[in-house]
Amino acid sequence: MDESLKVFAKQLGKNAEKQPGWIYLLATIYFVLQAFGVPTQVDIAGLRLTVPKLSAEIWATLLTLVLYQVGDALDKVTFKKRDEKGNWVDRFQPESLKDAIAAARAKFGVKDGIYDVSMKILEKAKQAKFSVHFLNEMAKFFRSLIAPVLAVAIVLSLKLTMPWALLLVAVALLCAYVLAVHVYPRLKNLHRINLYKEVVALPAEDQAKVSCQELGTVRMFFWQGALIATAPKPTNPMLNTDAQQARSATPSRVG
Repeated sequence: MDESLKVFAKQLGKNAEKQPGWIYLLATIYFVLQAFGVPTQVDIAGLRLTVPKLSAEIWATLLTLVLYQVGDALDKVTFKKRDEKGNWVDRFQPESLKDAIAAARAKFGVKDGIYDVSMKILEKAKQAKFSVHFLNEMAKFFRSLIAPVLAVAIVLSLKLTMPWALLLVAVALLCAYVLAVHVYPRLKNLHRINLYKEVVALPAEDQAKVSCQELGTVRMFFWQGALIATAPKPTNPMLNTDAQQARSATPSRVG
């Protein structure tokens, strides 16, 4: 019995890590709509708007689609910030992330596009563990909650007297700030750290299946001869430490 439970829990964990972030968002919205019901009218700035009579399932699906897209649009302003030169840089740059990125870049000989290359290789090796996929999707889930937290607070504040309305909006702004500036960026960074560490530490048998070939300014990556990812070839020769340049038509092994 204990062994069966372990197998069940293991399989459940594998299924959970593969679920995209919008699944968790859909479940959350549906739970809220079931608990509080779908409103028939909404009062905004003195205007009474009639809400179309649709089932909770339809509303949950529509809201999930909209909020997930809004969250994706907020990605740049939440995860990144402007530096002194006006360039977009990561909001948080822990040393562990810098070290992990540097190791992956040296391993595969690319700078721009190292995230996509690492993810493709790790997925082909079937080594994209719970700590990689699940953290990424949970980060997207929390990112999608930023807009609804503010929207719901504003709508509810219109029904309250001034002191309570201001308090509600202030709390909502604080929650949105924590989600946008601390929860989402830190979860995403943790996902990236795990990704780069795991792709660099792939077993030797998996590393032997990865090869690369250069075509002009592009470095192509193959998994057992099948193209899986491409990235711009860096001009910095220091990034070619482990990833040797391809010769003739035969891809060179990486690692």
